[in-house]
Order: sequence, then structure tokens, then C-alpha cells
Amino acid sequence: MKTTNIIKAAAAAVVCLWSTACNDAKNPPLNEEYMVYISEAAASKGGNLVLSSDGVSTTTFTLRMNRPAERDVTVTLGLRAENLNEYNRMMQTSYVCIDEENVLFDNEVTIPAGSVTSDIITVSVQPFTAEGGKSYAIPLQIVSCDGARITERSSKYTFELVKEIGLRPAATFQSTHSGTVLRPYAEKADGTAGEGTWGMQLSAFTIEFWVCPTVLNINNQVIVVSGGDVTNFYCRFGDVTYGNDYRYLQIKVQGADQGFDTGDPKTTPLTAGRWYHFAVTYTASDAKYTLYQDGVKVDEHTAVAGQLFNMNQMTLCNSSNGTYQRNNIHLAEFRVWKTARSETQIRNYMYIAPRYDDPNLIAYLPMNEGPGSDTFIDVTGNGHDAPQHNGDAANPRSIGWTTIDLTSSK
Repeated sequence: MKTTNIIKAAAAAVVCLWSTACNDAKNPPLNEEYMVYISEAAASKGGNLVLSSDGVSTTTFTLRMNRPAERDVTVTLGLRAENLNEYNRMMQTSYVCIDEENVLFDNEVTIPAGSVTSDIITVSVQPFTAEGGKSYAIPLQIVSCDGARITERSSKYTFELVKEIGLRPAATFQSTHSGTVLRPYAEKADGTAGEGTWGMQLSAFTIEFWVCPTVLNINNQVIVVSGGDVTNFYCRFGDVTYGNDYRYLQIKVQGADQGFDTGDPKTTPLTAGRWYHFAVTYTASDAKYTLYQDGVKVDEHTAVAGQLFNMNQMTLCNSSNGTYQRNNIHLAEFRVWKTARSETQIRNYMYIAPRYDDPNLIAYLPMNEGPGSDTFIDVTGNGHDAPQHNGDAANPRSIGWTTIDLTSSK
């Protein structure tokens, strides 16, 4: 009896060894030199997934190996909410993980033998209702791999969910308007002034907005006024620079004679009735002002080196003396940053709403409140709300509304 059991056990061991040998022959272990990673993570820690306003939103990514393998390599992917702690700390963000039920992707992906890349992997986000004030992200990670070593530094990638600026209301500042002034920072709970009241000294800034002039046949149609006596900022359509042709946008800084613009209207004219995105950046270190039109640099100006910009107020569609709102002007997506945004950042975010809690965002007024509102809301929470009529009861209602789809201008 004992001899029989021993023989059976030996036979089973032989079968087991034969089976293991067959499996190993089919899927031999790979050398440690084979490594797998998320291709996009080799260049950056994250990217944007633009949320569609009318259905499922998608983006893609790929897996990659450092060299082709002799057999298929199977990779398992997953969501790891805890990874956002590190990502938020590194990027100075406050994203929360999207619910798994709202995001779809293949969690098991094969890199075929002889190839270094997987097929394109699609990530789909179903429409969902965001909780107030929260920003969402998809923290992907390579969880395991059969056949290669995981490259840890490139095994994680985060898609930030961002909103595209689609169909929406936009403000119309009518010719009777006497200016809209942004308030200082919100007060603290104890009633004292918030940190960085107007009058802040900035070593860099960016002011950007979408604007549509209805008429360009008159001089000095003011859009934005800011700065102190030494570091003034004056943005308008038209001046006398090109005679009686006013089809251009001009910026004047640090005195009436220091200006730059979108170019000679005889060769590069602006068109009335068309929406434009403009951005102006400043860096005190080299005293450089740069003007961008629709995400492309069009002019620059060098002022006094090392001069901090005294941003002591911000007025829209009129100057401080209340006489320079000449014609109706449509305005939307007004943003002020305490950094000089790069050309790439400006171009990539023209059609995308920034994170409300971005630490470099001083003010963000979407200006999409619509009819019946009386205040443009600064959604950053910094308190730079702008009463549409500045509390002047004698001032006639001079804010109208139009409907636009900025993405149609792409």
C-alpha cells in the first residue's frame, strides 16, 4: 500500500514538472533587462482629458518597452486614488479621483512579441455630475506585468479632467457703460483685508481674455486698465499710430509713449464682429512685455528693467475717468495670473477653463452669468468679483448678453 502511494506521488510529480516545463517553454521568463512603462509618462507626470459638453469624453495613451520581447507581455492597469496625494503635492493641485464607474479602459493590455508598443489604449469618461468646487483626475498605474520589469518612475500617469469652453453666454459692454471695476481680495474671517490686496507688486503677470469688437472705425475703445502711475497698463482698440485706421489692438505701458500692438492694420487688420483671444505677459527680470493673438506671439516691448508691476486696480471697458467706452464690445473669459504664461500654455488653454484653485491664478471671471445677473463672479474665491454697474443707480443698464461658442473659432 505504501509502495503504491509512493509510485502515485512520483508520477504526479513527473506530470507536474512536465506541465511546468511546457508552460515555461511557451512563456519563458524574460531577462530583467526587459522593461515596460507608460509611454506618455516618460515625458511628463500627467496631461489633460478635455470633457465634452455633449457626451462621452475620450483620450488615448500607449504602453512601451525598452526592447522587443520574444513572447507576448501582458500588463495590468488600474486606478490608484492614493497616487493623487503625491501628484497634488508635486503639481500644487487638489484633484480627487473620479469614480471608477465613470471611467472605462482596458485594464489588461498585451504588447505582442516582437513589438515595443501596445495598441493605442482608449480612456473614456462617461458624463457625470461634479461636486461643487472639486477638480477630478484619472490616476492610472501599471499594477503588474507578466514578462517584463516595471519601470517605476514611468509607471504612473494622471489625466486631469478639464472643461472645454463651449456654447455659453458672453457679456456685451454697451456704449453707455461707465466701466466695471474688479473688487480687491476677499476679506478674511476676522474682517481684515485678505492677503495681497490690490496694490500688489508683481515680478510677472499675464492678463488674457476673449473679446469681439462690434465696430473698429473709431479711436480708443478701452478694454482693460490697470497698474499705477509708473507701471500703467492700458489696452484698447485703435489709436493714432496708423492714422485713421483703427483695426488693431494696442497696449500702452509705463507712460503714454511706450506701446506695442497687433500690427499695421493695412497688412494685418482685425475684423469687427470676430472673436479674438489676446494675452499679455510681463517679466520684470528682463522688463519684457509680450502680446499674443489667438495663441501666437505678435509683438513685444522692453520697458525699464527690474521694475515691479504695481497692480493697484483693474477696470474693464472704460478708463478711470469714464469717457472711453465708444461702441459695444463683447467680452468673456477674463483671467489674471501672477506668472508669465508661456506661448504653449496660452495656446493650449485658450479653449479650456483653468482650475479655479490654481495658486498662480489671481482672478478668473468667466463672464457667463447671463441675463438677470448683476455681478461678474471671480470663481477663484479670491474675491475679485466685479459689480456690472459698480453700484451706480443712476447708470442705465449697460450690460447685455450674447450667446457664443468659442470652440467654433478653432
